[in-house]
Amino acid sequence: MDAELFPDRDVMPKRSYQKMWYLQEMMDGFMRENPHRKFIPRLAQPITKLQFHETFRQTSTPVIIPFDMLRNLGVVTKGWTLEELRNKFPYTPPQNGKLPLAYNHKSGYKDGLDFGPALYALEQDATLAKGEGSQRNFPRNLMIKSKYLQILEVSRPPFIPRRRFQPPTLWMGTSTADTRLHMDCCDNFVQMIAGTKRWFICPPQDARELLPIRCDGIHHSLCWASVKYPNANPLPSGDKAKLDKTSCFTIEIKAGEMLYLPAGWWHHIENVGPTVMVNMWTMGCENVAVALDKDPLRSDRPDLKKCPNIAQTTAAFLLK
Repeated sequence: MDAELFPDRDVMPKRSYQKMWYLQEMMDGFMRENPHRKFIPRLAQPITKLQFHETFRQTSTPVIIPFDMLRNLGVVTKGWTLEELRNKFPYTPPQNGKLPLAYNHKSGYKDGLDFGPALYALEQDATLAKGEGSQRNFPRNLMIKSKYLQILEVSRPPFIPRRRFQPPTLWMGTSTADTRLHMDCCDNFVQMIAGTKRWFICPPQDARELLPIRCDGIHHSLCWASVKYPNANPLPSGDKAKLDKTSCFTIEIKAGEMLYLPAGWWHHIENVGPTVMVNMWTMGCENVAVALDKDPLRSDRPDLKKCPNIAQTTAAFLLK
């Protein structure tokens, strides 16, 4: 499909990068050398691990992949309706109608995690309620053990080795949930289990217009844009002026689909009704090898000195 190219950008002065993501300058150079189109493809045929690596990871290109296009790689994840999930995890609410605050940040690592109360709260489109000790009526973002992936019938993304992923995170939200505009240091694999999320996405080189107000972490690896909510109505005039200079666009990810969002891409997320989502970020040497120039098969880069075997192990995994 034809789509307009993101506009070329002038090289910024080095001092402009001092408070940005530590790979921002290199990413800007990569995007100048490899022009991207203002479009995210949605695959309509199965893909292999090597095809995914060469077509999307090496080029820092986002892509939407229906779960059905991953059956050849052993993926069993599927899309559910909220009603189907409620039937899978039944729950009878108390007679007083008061929902329990059954979840905290440690719940995903404990045995006996029950999704029933949370799914009931989503079905009611309940407001997120908080109590003492971070207790909530449903998990907003919850790192979970692998066994809960199995209970939810969710497969890990098949494109990189399991050990190179951070722990999976379960996200549940009602129709009012959204996330401020930001970027992450890590490649992100998002699996929509139920509902639809609307993503406002900007390429890495738009950092100069979005003017991060804060970058957290030792490598400034989580950056928050000065435009917090691009969906605000009305949109402040200052925010509109900034966004008018960007190449941002909007997509929707529906139940039954996976979004691959490479490191450095800006995104704001809002729910279109209640949703259930699982995502996994890359970690460690996988980030070092991929986030710099998106090619972990090269062995001539100085950053690989910290990860001397990643080129060989990646090649072996892709060809396995």
